[in-house]
Amino acid sequence: MTASRTGLWKPWLKRRLSRRTTQQTPVRIEVPDAAGTVSAQLDGDRALSLHERALKPRDLGPLASSIRRSAEESSRADRSLLLLLGNGSFHTADDSVAGKVADIPPLAVARATATTHRSDPVTATETRLFGPRAEVAWYFPIVYGGTVVGVIAVAWNDRRRARRADPRPLHQLAHTSALPLLTSLLFTQARDAEHDALRLVDAVSALSATHTSEEVANVACLHARKLARARMVRLIERDPSGNHAVLSSNPGSNHPSNRSLRLSSALLQAIEEGDVCLDESPHRRSLFVPVRADGEVVAVLQFDFPATSTGPSERMLRLCGAVATQTGVALERARRTDELQRLAITDSLTGLANRRQVLRDLQRETSRGIRTGEAVSIAMIDLDHFKAFNDHHGHVEGDRELRAFGHFLDASVRAMDSVGRYGGEEFLLVLPRAPLADAFSAVDRLRREWLDESNVSFSAGVAALREGETFTDLVIRADTALYRAKRAGRNRVETDDGKIVSLSTLEPSSTTPKIPS
Repeated sequence: MTASRTGLWKPWLKRRLSRRTTQQTPVRIEVPDAAGTVSAQLDGDRALSLHERALKPRDLGPLASSIRRSAEESSRADRSLLLLLGNGSFHTADDSVAGKVADIPPLAVARATATTHRSDPVTATETRLFGPRAEVAWYFPIVYGGTVVGVIAVAWNDRRRARRADPRPLHQLAHTSALPLLTSLLFTQARDAEHDALRLVDAVSALSATHTSEEVANVACLHARKLARARMVRLIERDPSGNHAVLSSNPGSNHPSNRSLRLSSALLQAIEEGDVCLDESPHRRSLFVPVRADGEVVAVLQFDFPATSTGPSERMLRLCGAVATQTGVALERARRTDELQRLAITDSLTGLANRRQVLRDLQRETSRGIRTGEAVSIAMIDLDHFKAFNDHHGHVEGDRELRAFGHFLDASVRAMDSVGRYGGEEFLLVLPRAPLADAFSAVDRLRREWLDESNVSFSAGVAALREGETFTDLVIRADTALYRAKRAGRNRVETDDGKIVSLSTLEPSSTTPKIPS
C-alpha cells in the first residue's frame, strides 16, 4: 500500500520539484552596486544576482541591456524598455529605441513616477512605443531614496499572457536595480562632465591661437559642434545696417558663408535682447546663444539639433554659453589685432598707406617686374608751397587739404596701383604695368584734374624701373625728377631724364591708368 501510494505520487512530486527548480533558477543581471554583490529574492523563488566582478559601474549601456533581458525573462513579456529620467524627460539608455522617446504616454509615465509605494503595475493601453502589435504595457518606477531614476516598461502582444504575468518580480527588479543604475548614471554624468571640460579646454586653447576674425569663426564653430554634439553650428553676425544677418562661418555645409540670412524671431531676440533662445521646427531644433564683446552682442552661435532630439540640458546650456563667451573674447582680440595691423600700415590723416606700406608695395612690384619683364613706374608727388599754405590758413586747413588730396588720389588710381603718403606733403604713386610715357600721361592728367578742385597745385617726378636697379634706386631717380620740376617752376610733371613728354605725341595704351574725368 505504501509502495503503491508512493508510486502514485511520484509523477506529481517530479512535476512539483521540476517547477520549483525552474523557478529558483537565478535570473542573472550582471551589474554591481556601490556596496558590492547584492542578492535579492524575487517572488520567493527567483534570485536577482548583482556581481561586482562581472561589470563595472561605468558601463551603463550593457547594464541597461541586462536589466531589460531580466525583465523579459521574469515577466515573459514580448518587449521591454529601460527608460532613464534626465533633463526632465525620459530617454533610453541603449539603442532599443532610435531617437527621442517622444511616444511614451505622458499619463502612464506620470503615474509610474508617482506610484512609488504601490504593488500593482501601472497599465497603459497606448503602446505605440512598443510597436503596433503590443496590446498591454506595464510601467514600473525605479526609485532610490525618493529620487526617480527611471522606469522599467514591458509589453505583451497578447492580453491573456499579460493577465497571467506576475508583477512582483518586476517590482523587485526595479527596487534592486535602483542603486546600480543611479551609481552608473552618476558615474556617466561625471565622465561626460570630465570629457566636456577637456573639450572646453581644447576650444579655449584653439581660440587663443587664432589671429583673424575668420579663423575665430571657423575654430569656434568646429569646437562648439563637438562640445554640444550638434548636427551643425554656425556663427551669425548682424550687418551694420541692422536689417539682416550675415552668416560668418558655416563649416561642414554646402551653403556658402558671408551670405545674408532672414532674421527670425528667435535670432532677432538673441541679437537685440541678448537672450538664449530655442527655435523648434518640424525638421530641426535650433539654439541661439548670443556672443558678447565688451558687453555688446556682436554675433550669435546657432546650434542645430535633430528634431527628434531632446532639449538641451542645463549643463549643455552652460557649455554653449562658455563657448560663446570665449568666442566673444577671441573675436574682440582678433578685431583689435586687425585694427592695430591696419593702423600700422595706414596713415591716420589721409587714410592712405603709410610710408612703410607703400614702400613694401613698391618692393613687391619691382620684384615682380624684374621677374616678368613688365614695366613698373612710380611718381613722387609734392604739393606746391604747402608750408606757405599752412602759415597762411593754419594747420587745420592744411590737414583738410592733405585729407582731400589723399581721397582724390585714392579715388583716381587703378585697383592695381598703390598710393601712400611718403611724408609731410609728399605722396608716392606706384604704377605697375605702366611704361614711362603712360605713367607721365596719367600723372599729368591727375595734375590738371586736381587744379579743378583745389587752388593748391602739385609737382611730380616720374621714373620707370630699369634693368639691374633696386626699388631704392627707382625712388631716388623719381625724387630727383620731382626736385627738377620744382626748380623749373612747380605745377608740372618731369621725368627722371629731364625730358618733358608732349601729351600730343603719346599714343593710347591699354595699360594707361584710367583717370575719371
